[in-house]
Amino acid sequence: MRSSRRALPVLALFAALLLSACSGSDKGGGTSGSSTPADTVVSVTGITEVDRLITAVDRHDSITMAALTGYQKLACKTNIPNPGLGDPPLCRGDETDGQMVEVLPATQCLGSWVRPEQVPPAYDDALGPSPELYAVLVPRQRPGAFGSGFGVQYVIVLKTGTKANGSPVGLGLHVAGGRILWLEKQCDSIQQFVGPDQVQSYVRAPSGAATPSAARSPAASSTP
Repeated sequence: MRSSRRALPVLALFAALLLSACSGSDKGGGTSGSSTPADTVVSVTGITEVDRLITAVDRHDSITMAALTGYQKLACKTNIPNPGLGDPPLCRGDETDGQMVEVLPATQCLGSWVRPEQVPPAYDDALGPSPELYAVLVPRQRPGAFGSGFGVQYVIVLKTGTKANGSPVGLGLHVAGGRILWLEKQCDSIQQFVGPDQVQSYVRAPSGAATPSAARSPAASSTP
């Protein structure tokens, strides 16, 4: 009986240690701090709305990117014989000519419009398996150019692959108010995003690029 009583404190101590170990495991145990919480925005530029999108890209989170997309509301057309850049979106079978529809501009040499439910796979396709941040810039004003009316404040330029000759393949996410307003795939060269006629200033310049004066919060008038 006495030995049984002496064993009780030992068992109680063992149980307490086991409970403590399990509790530590629930909090991440030895790997605590090794992963970033899903809702944490990684600071890259210091501009929260831009960093939120860069973080979503880094996580291949096309659903969050879709949630942070700003759509254009345009009148669709039922018949577009030779679709080209700047043409309105094509009406679907259940839509009438001139009906207002929500679309995301998506261009690669030629223009297209992506409907909301098609946006997540469009981002997945555009980003590829390993997107890398190439630059973040404030675009130069270009009146009359495609996208000049979107009110873009920043362009997040991503490297999404490499050509056979070793040159990078690029993608531009045109952003305003923390939302993607235009998805632009490279047509000829990644330089189409960072050429001197395209850049007013850099928030984050490409490696080795000449850097215009930095701009972190462009005025509303500094839109393309």
